[in-house]
Amino acid sequence: MSDRIQNVLLLTTEDLQEALETTLSPAFTVKTKTPPAKRATIVEADCIVTTELLTTTVDTPVVYCGDESVDSIDQAYRIDALIRPSQIEMAVEQVRVAVRNQRDEQSRIDRLHEAATELITAETHEEVYTRIGEVANRVLEFEDCYLGIVENEMFIPKFSVSKEVGPRPLKYGQLGETYRTGKSTLIHDLEAESSATPARQRYRSGISVPIGKYGVLQVIGAETHSFTQRDLELAELLATYAVGTLSRIESESELRESRRRTENLQEGATTLATVIEEQDAFETMVDIAERILSFDRCVVMDVDGEYLTPRAYSTNAQPDDAAPMHISEGLCGWCYRNSESRVVSDLATDTESNPQKAEYRSGISIPIGEFGVFQAVSTDPDAFTDRNKELGELLASHVRETLDRILAEQKRNAERDRLATLFENIPDAGVAFEYRHGEPIIKRVNTAFERVFGYEETTVLGKSLDEFILPTDDPLKQAEADRLNRRLQAGDNVRVEVERIAADGSRYFLLHVVPLQLDAENVNGYAIYTDLTTQKEREQELTAQNKQLDEFASIVSHDLRNPINVASGYLELARETGEDAYLMQVSDAINRMDTLVGDLLLLARKGTEIQEQTTLDLFSIANQAWDNVDTKEAVLEIDETITLKADRGRLLELFENLFRNAIEHAGPTTKVTIGPIDNERGFYVADDGPGIGQESIERIFETGYTTMEDGTGLGLAITERIADAHGWDCTVHTGDVGGARFEFVTDVPASNDTEDTSSVTRTNR
Repeated sequence: MSDRIQNVLLLTTEDLQEALETTLSPAFTVKTKTPPAKRATIVEADCIVTTELLTTTVDTPVVYCGDESVDSIDQAYRIDALIRPSQIEMAVEQVRVAVRNQRDEQSRIDRLHEAATELITAETHEEVYTRIGEVANRVLEFEDCYLGIVENEMFIPKFSVSKEVGPRPLKYGQLGETYRTGKSTLIHDLEAESSATPARQRYRSGISVPIGKYGVLQVIGAETHSFTQRDLELAELLATYAVGTLSRIESESELRESRRRTENLQEGATTLATVIEEQDAFETMVDIAERILSFDRCVVMDVDGEYLTPRAYSTNAQPDDAAPMHISEGLCGWCYRNSESRVVSDLATDTESNPQKAEYRSGISIPIGEFGVFQAVSTDPDAFTDRNKELGELLASHVRETLDRILAEQKRNAERDRLATLFENIPDAGVAFEYRHGEPIIKRVNTAFERVFGYEETTVLGKSLDEFILPTDDPLKQAEADRLNRRLQAGDNVRVEVERIAADGSRYFLLHVVPLQLDAENVNGYAIYTDLTTQKEREQELTAQNKQLDEFASIVSHDLRNPINVASGYLELARETGEDAYLMQVSDAINRMDTLVGDLLLLARKGTEIQEQTTLDLFSIANQAWDNVDTKEAVLEIDETITLKADRGRLLELFENLFRNAIEHAGPTTKVTIGPIDNERGFYVADDGPGIGQESIERIFETGYTTMEDGTGLGLAITERIADAHGWDCTVHTGDVGGARFEFVTDVPASNDTEDTSSVTRTNR
């Protein structure tokens, strides 16, 4: 639309239309209507002249001629004037000028909003500064424009029409006043303003607007009253756009920086997890700190007794940047004692701080648990924030965990080395193992293990320990081993007596298993086997001796006392009567005592002793024993001879006792049979007598047990002990044809004598 008004719509009563139309026609094209007029007609006109207030809202300028109140119309949108009808043309001209000005103002606002779109898309501060100047040039008319941004306590020009303008101090004239107060200023006459310090003499008026915390925008005019209040509002609106954009860029930059620092901290934590030395942990802490914090110097102070000693410095640190100090001194000592972090904005005024150099203005101090303190300083005041403290504390926590782990590993390694040394040098058999799928797998054995169990280390490495030393044919032993394995994996310290298979057979051990971690799930440990076999054998021997003493006491108190009493009685009768016949009874009683004493001595002195064992022929030994016994009319039959290793003298005694027992219980005409046990290692001795009752079978080998009135009850006890001394199992039961059958199972397989396989029968001589 043109700024010039051409078409005027005249809305008046008929009595006024002619006069007003005559006045306006020379200057405008006039169209007359009687109120009210349609909206379509109204909007076609460039201006409306009416004698009645319109009730329809339109954008078309209106000249109202009448006496009604116009208070309902905002003053910002009206011009009040007292004119005559002949002056209507002047009023319309005023409207024309107002429309032109309004359209100019709207154009500037539109240009500002269009430029704001470009402004708010800037990605850097420098882009924003450049665009502020460009936008100001498009919406404001000025002689000069200056954008000063605060850096290092100075206004640094980022945009200026006059290139000669340089940095200004913060307190410089109206520039400093605007920044300090944060208030905009419109100055119509710079010469009349005391705070104004125009850089050029031609500068006569100006606007000064703060750009938030960043700086100040100033526009300068060469004439007084060069700027209106509307210009100030536009400049403030431009400043608002600029502050919003700068804040957004800062927030995005801070977010990116925070993300970067957090990522660096996470990467650093991963690095710390691989550190194995204390000094490396301190140096790694400094490396990470340089990537997540901004400072001039940093140091890690390590606690050494009552002193804090520098252990690691930042790359640009000097030797005199830190020195050892007592834990009661300075900010470092305070943080260590109180286990609390501190951010100090001004080191010079802080009562706890005692900086090494006066140039240090601010600092941050963070304890690393019981290990020390991290400190960083800056030559700028207020250089550290609470966010810096949070990051520093997170870093310190990672370092503390790392140092805890390193110390624990060092302690564990020292314990492992000590155990390894002990393991290698102890005289007992030792095994280092680890559990895999519940099985104790051998990792290492000592030389004592190789000697005791008979396996070289190369043979057993990587295999289950139970596979080599556990009796595989005993389910109870396997169940016991399974229980021990479960206890060990649970972290129990096990000390128990066990039976295991050694190089020379089954032996007893005190098993002491040490897990690497008590009361925790374990996969590694040491097993020590202390040989208790000799001790066990001694205990068994003592038990047997004590039992033997009890048996002797019983025999002496009962069996030996009876013949003594008989002898004493008959001796008294012989004295009283003088009859020699009584002395025969005394002699029998003495013989009975002699037999008892002889058997007791044999049982006591030679019960479990054997001499050198040689390979013997069963046929030969049995025949010799048969010759040594009064066998009366009994018959000895040897089905098949075998050879075996035994003590010749003790084997003779065994057969002699069995032959006497058979004749005493089965009668003088009994038949005694000897032969090998079918599918077994050993031999049997059987008779065809009346056999043995169940009660007698259970007690037959007890010392002193006999069913004969004149028996000693020692013969079969001696027989069993001879068998035990050889390591044979001795049992008794009813034979195939009745009678008693004694079976002896030997350790060494019996062998058939190929020279004589026929059955041999012997009778008494």
